[in-house]
Amino acid sequence: MHVEEQMLGDFLVDRGLLSRRSIDDALKRAGGAPLYEALQGFGLVDEDELRRAAAHAMGVKFVEFAHHEIEQDALFLIPEPLARAHNILGLRVSELGLEVALLNLTDLEVLEPLRLRHRILPRLTSHRSLTRGLLHYQKLLKEKFAAILGRGGDTVEALLHHALLSRAHGVHIDLKTTGALVRYRIGHSLEDAMELPAHIGQALADKLKLLAKLLPASPERQRGEPASPERQRVLPASPERQRGEPASPERQRGEPASPERQRGEPALRAMQDGRFKFEVKGGPSTELGAGERHAVHVFAGPRADGLHDGKAGERITLRLARESQGYGGFTQESLGLHGRALEDIHRVIVGRPGLMVVAGPQGSGVTTLLYTFLDLLNAPSRVVATVEDAIEHRLPRVMQVEIDTAAGVDTATTLRAVLKTDPDIVMVANLKDSRAAALAASAASRGVLVLAGIEAGSAAEAIEKLRELGVQPLTLATTLRAVVATRVVGRVAADAARYFPTRAELSLFDTPASQDATAGVGLGRVLAALKEEGAVAEGTRWKELQFARGQAGEGHGNTAGSGQVGLQEVMPITEPIKELILRGIGVVEIEQEAKAEGMLSIIEDGLFKAAQGITSIEEVARLVRD
Repeated sequence: MHVEEQMLGDFLVDRGLLSRRSIDDALKRAGGAPLYEALQGFGLVDEDELRRAAAHAMGVKFVEFAHHEIEQDALFLIPEPLARAHNILGLRVSELGLEVALLNLTDLEVLEPLRLRHRILPRLTSHRSLTRGLLHYQKLLKEKFAAILGRGGDTVEALLHHALLSRAHGVHIDLKTTGALVRYRIGHSLEDAMELPAHIGQALADKLKLLAKLLPASPERQRGEPASPERQRVLPASPERQRGEPASPERQRGEPASPERQRGEPALRAMQDGRFKFEVKGGPSTELGAGERHAVHVFAGPRADGLHDGKAGERITLRLARESQGYGGFTQESLGLHGRALEDIHRVIVGRPGLMVVAGPQGSGVTTLLYTFLDLLNAPSRVVATVEDAIEHRLPRVMQVEIDTAAGVDTATTLRAVLKTDPDIVMVANLKDSRAAALAASAASRGVLVLAGIEAGSAAEAIEKLRELGVQPLTLATTLRAVVATRVVGRVAADAARYFPTRAELSLFDTPASQDATAGVGLGRVLAALKEEGAVAEGTRWKELQFARGQAGEGHGNTAGSGQVGLQEVMPITEPIKELILRGIGVVEIEQEAKAEGMLSIIEDGLFKAAQGITSIEEVARLVRD
C-alpha cells in the first residue's frame, strides 16, 4: 500500500515509536523500498501501530471494534470465503456507503463488484479486531447452518442457505474417503468454504442426487472401494435384463469391458446432470429474503485426481440461479442493443430465414439473448423448437428438447430428430461439433430460421469457428444472416458520480487498427455513434464527455434490472462480407470490413454505454485485460 513517507515518519516520531535516525537507517537498509514496506519487513514497529500510522498519513480512519458492533447486513455483503482470503469485513451500511475494515488497502480491488451498488468506505483496523470479526462471521454462519438443521431442515437446505449468504453462484463438493471439501464459486474465483465429515458429505450428495433425479452410485463406488465379496459373488442382472429389454449396444457387439473393470478397479458412473427448485424459507438479513426461488442445476460425476491412496471419489457441482434473474421477457433494448445494431437485428429477424449466430464465452449472456430472440419470434402460427444442453427457462408453445448425454445422445442426433417435426424456427443453444453445424446450415438453407449459440470471442471469430466446424464457404455465405457477439458487465446506479477520464485511461482502448484490427478500438467511431443516436450534442468532443465511476451514491443498491447490462457487436452479413467469406479471408479483414460498415465492437459498445452512464470505464477495462 502506498503511504506518504514524510507524514508516516512524522507520526511515528511524534508517538515515540521510532526516532528519526531509526527511520533513516531503515530506509538505507531497504535499498530504495518504500518506508512502510521497509518498516514492515524489518519488524521495527508493531504491525498494528504501523497500520495506525499509515491510516493517519493517508487520511483513512483506523477503527477497532467488537463483534457486536458489526451489522449483519454489512457482514453478509462480502462472502465469507472472500473475507477470510483477503482479510476484509463489512462493518455497517449507511446512506453514506458501506464501511469495510481491512488490513491492507490494496485488497479493496476484490470489492470492485460491490462498487456497482455501494460506495466503499475503507477503514484500516488491527489484526486482533479483524480476527475477532472473521471468527464471529464463521460462527454466525455455522449457527445459521445449525438452526436450519435444528428446525427440521436438511443438509441441502442448510448448504444452499450458506452458499447464497456467501454470494456464491456455484458450489463444488469433492467427496473423499476422509471427508467432503466444499468450495464456492464467487465471481471468477473458487474459494474454500468448509470441510464436512465423510458421512455428512455423502448424505448431502445422496439428497442432491435424489432431488435432481440422478442415479445413485453403489455404497462401495461412493467410497471409491471395490465391491464387497458378497457383491462380487452375487451380481444382479443388468437393468435391461430385469426389465426384459435387450442388452446394451456394447454388450450386443461383444465389446470388452472398460479398462477399469479389466484392472479390477471400480468404475464410477459417467457424468449426470439434473435440476430442482429451491425456495428460501426465511432470510437472516435483507440480502436473502424469504420466498426467493432459485433454480439449482446439479452435475455429478467421478473425481480421480491422483490421490495417494489410489482411490477415486465423486464430485458434485451445483449452479445456482435466482429465478427472477433468469429469462423474464427481456426486450432487446433492456439487454443493451441500441441504434444501428438494434435495426440490423430487427431486419434479420423479420427477414428471410437463414442462420443467425450468437457468440460469446460461457456466462456472457448468449443463452439470455437467444431466449429473447425466441420470445420475439414465438407466435401461434409458428412451430418453434429448441435443442439445449440444459433447459434453463420454459417458454410457452415451444418444443424444448434437452440433449440426453447420459444415454450417449449428442447435439447432432437431437437436432436431426427435432428437424423431422418440420419446425419454422430452431434454436441450438451450443453448436459445438461438425455434424451439428452441418445440420444447422442445411436446415437454414432450406427455409428454417436457425438461432445458434457458439463459443467465440467476437463476431468475426464466430465465422472462423463455423469454418473450423466444416461449414463450406459457399453454404456459409448463402445461409448466414448475422452474427452477434456478446459480453456482460455491471450496471452502475443512475446516481453514480461522473468524471472526466484522463487521456491515459482512454489510451488503454485507443489501439490503432493498423497494429491489431481485432483489438483496435476507434474512439472516433464511438463518438460518432453517440452523436448519431442523439446521446450527445453534435459538436461534442471526447474531452467534454463525462463517464460514470463504478459506484452508487445515496441510492446504493437501486440498480436497474438485474444489475448487469450486455455489450454487443452486431455483424449483418452484407454482400462485401459474403465475398470475403467465399474467398476464405481471415478474421482481421472481415472485422475491418464490418467496422468500415459501421459495426461497433464489444469494447466500443462498452465505451458507448460508459459515456451514457450505464456502466463504467473500469468494467469495460476488465474485458480488455481479460
